[in-house]
Amino acid sequence: MIPREAQQKSSRAWLGPLLGLALGWALVLALAACAHGPFAGRAEPRWIEVRNETGADLAYVYLSGHTRHGAAGPRYASLSPVPRGATQRAGRPTDPPALPAQAMVRFQVENGPEISAVVDLKPVLGQAGADPGQTLVFRIRPDRSVEALLE
Repeated sequence: MIPREAQQKSSRAWLGPLLGLALGWALVLALAACAHGPFAGRAEPRWIEVRNETGADLAYVYLSGHTRHGAAGPRYASLSPVPRGATQRAGRPTDPPALPAQAMVRFQVENGPEISAVVDLKPVLGQAGADPGQTLVFRIRPDRSVEALLE
């Protein structure tokens, strides 16, 4: 018969290595998830363009990240004014922060109220290659909807 004290020691002996193994796997999985995110290993566009297809002048266009709570995140482009039919281009810094998965586009048509639209950038940025000359284009349409595309 094994003494009770020896049984407790043997049952605790495997607990440490098991916890270490579990933590190790959790770390490996977390790092793998970060390394293979939707835009990992892909170059982001160097340029951002806004195309005004509304048929009216835009007083301003602000591009920012979109938070889960519906608020605008940090702004990464601001153009004003954007005349009807015009396309305006903004360059990004040499080492810019990553573009968000969703963009909030806020704009004002002439003297009207501010309009905002949330655009999913995952499908667009997921197709980005290594060409530094790429442009992320935001088309503001006549119905005031916004489309993002890569050129």
